[in-house]
Amino acid sequence: MKYVLTLLVAFFFISNIYANDLELSFLDTKTIGALEFIKNNPDADGRGVLVYILDSGVDPSVRGLLVTADGKTKVIEMQDFTGQVEIEMNEAKQEADALTYKDFRLVGYKNLDLKSKDGKYLIGIIDEEKLYKNSAVKDINNNGRNDDKIPVLVFKISDAGKLKDAKGYVKPDESKDIWVYYVDEDLNGRIDDDKARFDYKYNMDYFDFTKYESGKKSPMAMSANFCPQRNLLIINTNDNAHGTHCAGIAAGYQINGQAGYNGIAPGAFIGSLKIGNDVLSGGATTTESMKKAYEYGVKYMKEAGFKYAVFSMSYGIGSETPGNSDMEIFLEDFARKHPEIIIVKSMGNSGPGINTVGNPSTVNSTLAVGAMIAPSTLQDLYGSQRKENWITAFSSRGGCVSQPDVVAPGAAASTVPEYTKGDAFWGTSMSTPEVAGACALLFSAALKNNITVDGFMLRKAIKYSATKMNGYTSVDYGNGLVDINKAWEYLKILSKREEYKKLINYEITTANTFFEDNKGSSAYWNVGGYFPSSNEKQSVSIKAVFPKDITDKEKSEFYRILTLKSDADWLKIDKSKIYLKSDVGAGFNISFDKSKMTQEAMYSARVFGFTDNEENGGFADFDFQVTIIIPHKASTNQDSKIIIKDKKLNIGDIHRYFIEIPINASAMNVSLLPIGSQTFDMALNAFDPLANRPFFGGRSNKSINYKVAGEDLVQGIWELIPYAFYQSSVQSNYNLNVKFYNFLIEPKTINTIDYAVGEKPQLNFRLFSSEITALKLNLTGTIQGYFKKSSITQSGKVSYKKKIKIADDIKSIVFEVEMPNSEFNKMTDIAVNVYDENGKSLMSDGMSRKKEKLTFTPPSAGEYEFEIYPGFISKEVMDKDWTFDLTEKYYYKQPIAINNKALEIFPQKWYDVNLELNTAFPIVPNDFETFGEIYLNNENGDLVGKMEILFP
Repeated sequence: MKYVLTLLVAFFFISNIYANDLELSFLDTKTIGALEFIKNNPDADGRGVLVYILDSGVDPSVRGLLVTADGKTKVIEMQDFTGQVEIEMNEAKQEADALTYKDFRLVGYKNLDLKSKDGKYLIGIIDEEKLYKNSAVKDINNNGRNDDKIPVLVFKISDAGKLKDAKGYVKPDESKDIWVYYVDEDLNGRIDDDKARFDYKYNMDYFDFTKYESGKKSPMAMSANFCPQRNLLIINTNDNAHGTHCAGIAAGYQINGQAGYNGIAPGAFIGSLKIGNDVLSGGATTTESMKKAYEYGVKYMKEAGFKYAVFSMSYGIGSETPGNSDMEIFLEDFARKHPEIIIVKSMGNSGPGINTVGNPSTVNSTLAVGAMIAPSTLQDLYGSQRKENWITAFSSRGGCVSQPDVVAPGAAASTVPEYTKGDAFWGTSMSTPEVAGACALLFSAALKNNITVDGFMLRKAIKYSATKMNGYTSVDYGNGLVDINKAWEYLKILSKREEYKKLINYEITTANTFFEDNKGSSAYWNVGGYFPSSNEKQSVSIKAVFPKDITDKEKSEFYRILTLKSDADWLKIDKSKIYLKSDVGAGFNISFDKSKMTQEAMYSARVFGFTDNEENGGFADFDFQVTIIIPHKASTNQDSKIIIKDKKLNIGDIHRYFIEIPINASAMNVSLLPIGSQTFDMALNAFDPLANRPFFGGRSNKSINYKVAGEDLVQGIWELIPYAFYQSSVQSNYNLNVKFYNFLIEPKTINTIDYAVGEKPQLNFRLFSSEITALKLNLTGTIQGYFKKSSITQSGKVSYKKKIKIADDIKSIVFEVEMPNSEFNKMTDIAVNVYDENGKSLMSDGMSRKKEKLTFTPPSAGEYEFEIYPGFISKEVMDKDWTFDLTEKYYYKQPIAINNKALEIFPQKWYDVNLELNTAFPIVPNDFETFGEIYLNNENGDLVGKMEILFP
């Protein structure tokens, strides 16, 4: 997935943007230096390099993706690994001049130029209603109907030599079976007026149903590949614009037919590796689709004769244990085995909180990309008046890890299929193909200049030539904004010193409090403000990672001296130089000058290592990140509160406040407030200690309030982020108030109810106030519905399905799904759907983290089917047991009110409280339990506590 993370992407309809004087700000090729690089290196515009788009599919018929800058077919391979549209082929009966299968009849097969090698013909049906009812494109042939049944004919050809002039870069092996397919595009029952087509890699064939409708636009183009082992015709359906859009950014040429309107590497080829099933939420990946795409990509590039390839993947979900998911482990190993490629991956769109990195982004041997936008693009696409480069508020951040590696423009108007109404999207999904295009330019320049490089050198060159951005830290941008021209200078140095023969990377280990074992590749301290004192030292170990084919002799002769430099005065290093010899690691110590760390804030800095005994051109060879959080702590001598006053934010900027929850706090009330009549156009983000975002108070010119209590008030350090909206016209001014309340409530969850003959049901509990003043409380609550929690174990199935029944008195259902880290790490996506009795999807959503709440509001009472559709990394993993907890909460249309009660509470005293229901306690279905909530508010409206009702 995902356009939320996974793909969290925003659509914007842009009208009348193409003026006579074309502005390339719509697709920014200037900021990272692509425009200048191609001007200086016109024959190194990506030509000779293959860029794979691992995404929702690429439409090869769109203007901008037709040809390369030197006139060759742009999209040279298309494969679908998702199983979205697979047509079962069945042997047809042969008549005098017709083939029949069930009720379908195809005339004219004997008139075809190509003949069956074995005398057999196969017929399959593209059933619009069955295959596309949950698609964004339900009428694939644009004839005004959604229920067409389109016959397809497939057979082995007897004369493979007729394909000798095929356009593909992989030539058919005449010693093996070659299959042809025909689509009855006009539904006239004849097949001899249709075109012979082959697997895409052989002849780059596609169909779009426009041949018989002169002047009528097709919603999208499709191609096909036949799998004889499974007897399936696999249709590459591009019914999600995301992949096509990314392809245009990476390598589009003359987008919308406009000369000069190009992507980053207009001379590069595109390979479409479809990993997202577009009838699932966000185009979710399916079991093995991601892994198979990478494996096939290497296979095809070798068959087609490419020396270098770039994998661009704008996909992923949230991360629970960065760097440790099954897919991240696979990608690290895969990249090390294939130095001829580079993998570029989006960071995700869950920012701006720290530790919101996506999965699989934290792979040391790939490039993880965050999103920024230049002022010209901000203005021309979105009307923003910001004057400085902007790291987008949505771009995921690191902290516990060093990613993102770099940032690049993350908004563009690019290529999209015909059915798509808007062509301007934003997200780290868009910044990723920008960097993929940059990689294609550099690989292309290496080919042109006949210098030897590999993907690891390219990654190093791009990372350590990037430019820091004013107003941000390395947590936001990694090593900085990509600069292709500087990267080229460094790449030439790395080639000159034959880096490809020596090492591919470094492994770094140090103390990191984010992970359970307190170890990581970055230093991270976020434990109540504690970090080692100035006279303590934190050890850091480093060792070289060598190429897979290096000899023992070459490894034994490896010797590198590295000069160490810190980019912050509070971060000290005990050594100025270290050396690495053979496979023996080295180490150094860091310490922290607390006298320069007196504010409650996030401190982020990096140590860089520069080669000393080899040419470095002023560029680093490795980096090591340190992040320390010193939180705000509520005052304890009077009111338990934090007050931050008279702050200003420029358009689009954020402030970070780390707030430690006091022990025994029962509630937190946050207020983001205007200052008098001063300008205020803001939003507020709240991230809990696990980097979940339970609150996002969208754009407002009034105060924004967030209240959290009970089990939702997770103990630890929260991050509150005021954000000056990017479309503001002026700066914003604000105060931030955080108020805590300290009440003991027993029991925390009410699971018994008292009945007395002739009286209303009562709920009883006790209160104790740790406040310093008396408080007048108003107690309110409702019985909200009934629920059931189940622990599920399953194996060997593509998805988990469950029938659910909705009664007339139910308004909505909330599905709470939770699984252990070990289970979540097995998956590349988790789609969630609810279908009606006809199989139509009424809710399409997904899980970005291991615990999610998903709401379904049914159109009427009745029976529905709930489905969890995980994308496992492999079938072998799917076939093993996997477990999760599922809670179904059914909410009444008319909740049962609990009678309000007013209390005056004095400090340091216990109070017995009882609340009455104003009606009889509800009867719920068998195996279900009742749930509700009680809220404690003071006379000012602050939330001071919350209790759950869970009654069997």
